[in-house]
Amino acid sequence: GPLQWTGGGGRVRDDLVVGSQLPAGTVEGTSPRSWLELTFRDGTTFSVAGQSRLVFSEAERKKLRLHSGRLYADVRPQPKGHSLLVRTPTATLDVVGTQFDVEANTYATAMTVSEGRVRVTRLIDDSAVDVEAGHRVVAAADRDLHARRVPVIENAWKSEIDRGPDHTLGRWRTASGDAPAHLASVPYMTEMGFV
Repeated sequence: GPLQWTGGGGRVRDDLVVGSQLPAGTVEGTSPRSWLELTFRDGTTFSVAGQSRLVFSEAERKKLRLHSGRLYADVRPQPKGHSLLVRTPTATLDVVGTQFDVEANTYATAMTVSEGRVRVTRLIDDSAVDVEAGHRVVAAADRDLHARRVPVIENAWKSEIDRGPDHTLGRWRTASGDAPAHLASVPYMTEMGFV
């Protein structure tokens, strides 16, 4: 999808192709179809998807500012004392080396850690929490800043149908027409909302 890079001196490029080398600047995804992967010299990668706006630089340490959108990061171990910083409108993420994804807007930042650990500091009150692998946190003014375990997504289940419809999960369907009696599955949604 369409992307635009803006760099120093107001230079603008919208002709980005695979392998384009970009100095520090701002990358904007201008469509829900937009997607970009940035790879730094040390192998650290960031993927930005959809309508998003990301400012990046790499001087003595990598710094990113995710104004809005979704970012997936695979961060290689960073030099001691030079952790990678990601800033959003509501939080700062201090990253040494890990895998995580973060979604940000004006009101909240939601982050899930896949590997390693990330320190999240909420900007409104400077409260902080360390988020470990398999956990998620939402940094917003109207929520407690607590890391919560990400529920395991089940993709298979087994029922004890012989115990009858009062002891099963799902929806019991009685026989009708050519269809025999059966147990239909019912979607189960966990509380994973963004805000």
